[in-house]
Amino acid sequence: MGSINNNLTKRELEILFLISECKKNCDIAGKLNLSHHTVETHKSNLIKKLQLKNTTELIAYAIKNSEEIKSQLEKIKSK
Repeated sequence: MGSINNNLTKRELEILFLISECKKNCDIAGKLNLSHHTVETHKSNLIKKLQLKNTTELIAYAIKNSEEIKSQLEKIKSK
C-alpha cells in the first residue's frame, strides 16, 4: 500500500473516500445516485488499479489514505 494512484477517476476517488468512512455499498450508491452494481464495478476496478487482493485490503487502504483521498477530491472540485 502506497500513495494514491494518480490514474483514479473522480468517481473512483469519491467511492474510495466513502469507503474510508465505512459506508456500505447501498449507502454509497444512494449518495452518488448509482446502482449497487455500479458501486461493485467501481470497487473491483479500484482493487485492480491499486493492485490489492480483495475488498478487505481496499477498505484498509481507503482508511489509511483518507486524508490524501480527500485532498485530491478537493483539488479536482476546485478546478
